[in-house]
Amino acid sequence: MSIAITISKKYKKAQKASILWIIIFFITMFISIVLSLVIFGLCGYLAYRLLVLFRLGWIALVGAVGLILTGGLIVFFNLKFILHFFQNHEPQGIETNSSDEPELFQLIEETVREMNIKFPNKVYFIEDINASVYYSNNVRSLFIPTPKNLNIGIGLLHMLTKQELKGILAHEFGHFSQKSMAIGNYVGNINRSIHQVLYNENSIHETVEDIARWNAIISFICKGAILYTQMMSFFLKQIYQQLEIQNLALSREMEFNADEIAATIVGYETYERPLTRSRFYDECWNDTKNFYAIHIDEHFYTKNIYTNFNQVVEYRIQSYNYKTYKGLADLSNNDNSYDELRIEYENLWSSHPETKERLENIKRLGMQSPIDQTPKATTIIKNLDYYEEALTEDMFIHSSIMRKNELSNDQFISLFVTDEKHYAFPIEFQNYFNEIAFELKSLLNSNIPDDCSSNFYDVFNVVYFEPIFKQNRAYKEIQLLHHLLQQKEFKKVKFETKYYNLKKESSRLFEILTTEAESYQPAIDEIQKTIASYFKSNMDQEKLNQLKELIDQEKQLESHVEFAEEFRESLNWIFEQNHENVIIENLKTVHEKNKALKTRLKEIITFEKIITFYTKEQIDHINSFIHCEQLFYLEGYNNQEVSDLFLAINLLEGFANAMLFDQKNQFLRQFIPSQETELV
Repeated sequence: MSIAITISKKYKKAQKASILWIIIFFITMFISIVLSLVIFGLCGYLAYRLLVLFRLGWIALVGAVGLILTGGLIVFFNLKFILHFFQNHEPQGIETNSSDEPELFQLIEETVREMNIKFPNKVYFIEDINASVYYSNNVRSLFIPTPKNLNIGIGLLHMLTKQELKGILAHEFGHFSQKSMAIGNYVGNINRSIHQVLYNENSIHETVEDIARWNAIISFICKGAILYTQMMSFFLKQIYQQLEIQNLALSREMEFNADEIAATIVGYETYERPLTRSRFYDECWNDTKNFYAIHIDEHFYTKNIYTNFNQVVEYRIQSYNYKTYKGLADLSNNDNSYDELRIEYENLWSSHPETKERLENIKRLGMQSPIDQTPKATTIIKNLDYYEEALTEDMFIHSSIMRKNELSNDQFISLFVTDEKHYAFPIEFQNYFNEIAFELKSLLNSNIPDDCSSNFYDVFNVVYFEPIFKQNRAYKEIQLLHHLLQQKEFKKVKFETKYYNLKKESSRLFEILTTEAESYQPAIDEIQKTIASYFKSNMDQEKLNQLKELIDQEKQLESHVEFAEEFRESLNWIFEQNHENVIIENLKTVHEKNKALKTRLKEIITFEKIITFYTKEQIDHINSFIHCEQLFYLEGYNNQEVSDLFLAINLLEGFANAMLFDQKNQFLRQFIPSQETELV
């Protein structure tokens, strides 16, 4: 099936701009190479004249060596760009073929046949929840188009049906038909070479410094090479930035275009479902990986992290009571309107448009989807376990996590849920405590009635909390406006169908949002009174005693936080140049506060729950800091002791904040119907 591709004006504009800056880069580099060769020749000629003029004297020899090295370093600077540009970047993943995965390749063959395009050169499985196509990158790619390869994330297969996978493949293959992919390949190579030479390497400066240890005169002459590279670096950094901006703009338009192709192949609904659920699955995937990173000191590991990933997905689906489609989370009709800000602007540094924009773009095509009767995409992968276990092992190796204690699936989900109970408020509270700064000591206020007749689920209700979510959204939009005003590249924004010029009309938009935010406050005040009344009405004497004890503990923990913040602030002078007498005088105060810090650290060490929040290594560091004497300065700063001081301050503050949250969290959990009163 041949597909007509709609090329928008923005697409063409971004395409032309990218090509222009690619041409500017090559012209700049051509001029630089020619100029470097001219300079090298001139340096050689001057070196020769010096040797002739001074008859091979010592001064002539030193000057000649300096001139030759200067010209050589300038030529080398340009040579590095060429070498980096032609570097062959091998794909990361596991290559597969039709004999290993016949059903997958049959699906790919079916998709490319319908789209009337070429089959990908190679197919790789990668670990992420992602798919991509890219050129084989080698020397030939500079002059002629090279074969295009396909990456399929194993994680991605776990969030798709077979038909949805076809839609994702159609999107990626849609890029095959875009000649702009070649532009992206050029830009990628150019920017990678510029970044490597300008930002990751400093070899010419280091070479000149090494020469200075050998001969100061030659080093002085070679500073001419540094001046040349600084001049070229200035121009190349401008090219780098413009290439990046223009290519990202082109990339966004290419995504819109590929979306249209995918919707033509599988229809709107089949393509909509993966787009709307991708953020949820991304969060679950990252949380699964982060679990092992958080527990790095316990050396936990699994042979198949994708099994754990599915456990987290199932746990979250049940927790949030999400609808499912073919056993997968179905968020196509999920209303996340309060999470999405209403201010629309073109994010110049994003390679993909917002999901909302993408869906609106393809919905207008009116392409309906047939009922999806296909199974989960993982069912068509013959050697799924092999790929998952190989990629899991590779992930642990690259993350430097030592594998000692293998977790069973039951152990993993038990520990994962326990972690969530320590570090997050229960979902039954409907994000109320994440959105509002609720102080428990307010429950002791005698003016709060204790005769609330509403049940828990009437009080903690998403619909009831709408004013809170709307107010917070308005405040986030105000913050976003402040940010955009500081960025010169943003000229206008769209808010509820109307465009606003940031320079001329931002004050009007601030006024609209501020008025809206303030309008919700009376309703929010009533909500807070109702919630306080609910807690007070359901508080027996035991809970009241717990509350009073908790408030006393909070005062002490808050004092730790305030002390840490004030101590850290008082140490700013360390990062400034000071006379030794000033340093010695300031250290008197530091030593006094350090004694108080150690007293506070001794107190937090006694908390049993410290092992919940800190590793054994961190606890050992606290103990070591407490029992060692620090001087901080003796004919110069002791950098290790100063570093240990800041770490100790951060550990005190971190533990106090963690305990403040944990104690509040545990207390509140007791009010949830049929909820265990203690953490596992």
